[in-house]
Amino acid sequence: MHHCGDRIFPRTVGAGGARPSAADRRVYVLIRNDLGPSYGAVQGGHALAEHLLRGKREGWDNDTLVYLAVDDMRGLEQQMSRLHERSIPFTVFREPDIGYEITALACACDKREFSGFRLF
Repeated sequence: MHHCGDRIFPRTVGAGGARPSAADRRVYVLIRNDLGPSYGAVQGGHALAEHLLRGKREGWDNDTLVYLAVDDMRGLEQQMSRLHERSIPFTVFREPDIGYEITALACACDKREFSGFRLF
């Protein structure tokens, strides 16, 4: 569980980490490409909504939003591990319709964290 003040965010992972500068502030949504474009886009929206509902705005004021693709669950898990190791907070979305699998994640970070990733 992630604690922020007096609130607990069970789906938010990580704490601290590098805060993006105002010029580089973006919210990234990583989506499993194996879900297909329509289903994946919906899952990305859920991950973003979950991230914002959990209070993880990180200074983001509906500025830049970027949807990125990872190949599959393994790719998503690799990025989750990388973000956790770098202490970058992120929020996952688990889709109830497919056994609560993690389908996407959202995080606010510097644009350099995901340079080289392909758009969803």
